[in-house]
Amino acid sequence: MKALLLALLFGLCFSQWASGQSIFYMQYRFKGIEDTTLYHVFLVHNDDGTGFYRVRFYDDETKDDMVVELDMKEMYFVSKGVTDSTKLYFKGSNPRVIYGDKTYKYYPERFWFKLDPNTDTFEPWAVTSPDEEKTVTGRFTEKPVLLESADLTPDFIAEFFNEKDQFYQTMVVGTPRHLSKPKPTKLHLVIV
Repeated sequence: MKALLLALLFGLCFSQWASGQSIFYMQYRFKGIEDTTLYHVFLVHNDDGTGFYRVRFYDDETKDDMVVELDMKEMYFVSKGVTDSTKLYFKGSNPRVIYGDKTYKYYPERFWFKLDPNTDTFEPWAVTSPDEEKTVTGRFTEKPVLLESADLTPDFIAEFFNEKDQFYQTMVVGTPRHLSKPKPTKLHLVIV
């Protein structure tokens, strides 16, 4: 009984550090509209359904290289009140221009994933973006890639992040993500 209690307590204490991330790289263009821009996306998905993504593109109108960051939340597809657990999407929100024209109006995308029954994993299959008039659909110019650690080279990460960005520091330099010095943790075991 004591061993079971200790194992449970140990698991609870260390489960907060066990969460993971999936990082995808995607390229797409919208179809059926005048926008011919090629968008490059660096998408970070956390196990809790949150995350963020950065979009890099060249704006022909302002002649600026742009990088926009958006918060992201995972949502399952719902049709007529019924949740389809084989389709989910990552909904972007709160766009912030990181590089380029700070007055640029960016419309958040939705990156759609569907369950592949052969691999039992969700695979990217579509991208949509509601603008002022209608929802437009994009098409991937290359198959989206789930990145491995070896793919996250300093040159690749620098396409989306400045060397001073915390994400760059964490991924390339290995600086911890603490905003302040962590306080030591005390663990007390009370057995009744």
